[in-house]
Amino acid sequence: MATSSIRTEFEQLGYRVDHDVFSKAEVEAFRREIAWLSTQDTPQRVLESESTVVRSLYAVHESSELFGRLARDPRLLDLAKGILDDDVYLHQSQLNPKAAFHGEVWDWHQDFVIWSRDDGMPEPRAINVSVTIDDVNEFNGPLFVVPGSHLASLEDFTAAVSTGWEGNIRAAKHVVDRAAIEACVSERGMASMCGAAGSVLTFDSNILHCSAPNLSPWPRTILFFRYNAVSNALRPVDEPRPWWFASRDPRPLQPLEGPLLVDVVEMTEA
Repeated sequence: MATSSIRTEFEQLGYRVDHDVFSKAEVEAFRREIAWLSTQDTPQRVLESESTVVRSLYAVHESSELFGRLARDPRLLDLAKGILDDDVYLHQSQLNPKAAFHGEVWDWHQDFVIWSRDDGMPEPRAINVSVTIDDVNEFNGPLFVVPGSHLASLEDFTAAVSTGWEGNIRAAKHVVDRAAIEACVSERGMASMCGAAGSVLTFDSNILHCSAPNLSPWPRTILFFRYNAVSNALRPVDEPRPWWFASRDPRPLQPLEGPLLVDVVEMTEA
């Protein structure tokens, strides 16, 4: 569980990086599972533009027993519950593999603006708790954040650049005005969230963030779990996004009992 000092630091900065959280054996198991998931032709698999390279896999906690267990692992779940000071459910899970030389940009945005406008999320009481599957360095498309920007109000400077839920599959649908970004960065600076495979990257749903293209020869894969406070369940909206994009089931997640790595039933034969 997140301590009071962790919560205080997070409230000030809006992000944190914890190194060496998952073992090499666990990371290797994640990679094997991702290799299999990437071959499944489903709506939840999104490819890079005009490419056969996977850009995103959504709802991996539903399609993979291993990642369903990982979402409930106390190393992630307790951190989310401690920072939000509430029980949580999984609003969304997303695997973002930025392949070497292929991974495209994700533009500057705040997640909560998307979740509020498109999903009916009442308050920014949600959090990203993410696992690095590869080493993430300054060259292979790390997340850039503006420290403390979760305390800034940027919704009035954020415009929708596409329509419909499909507009958010390959790119940020709600993009922040460049002048507002410049002003925010001038005041608060920038940071990159880097860490070896098995690190945990945590950031507030309102922090201003993006990621650059991966022009390096090294892959950069991150598995994102977006936890929402149970007391912050989504309100009805006219055109809700698909279940695999935004869960409307606010039942609290129960902590995983026992080890993370067990004999996971292979779904390839199902």
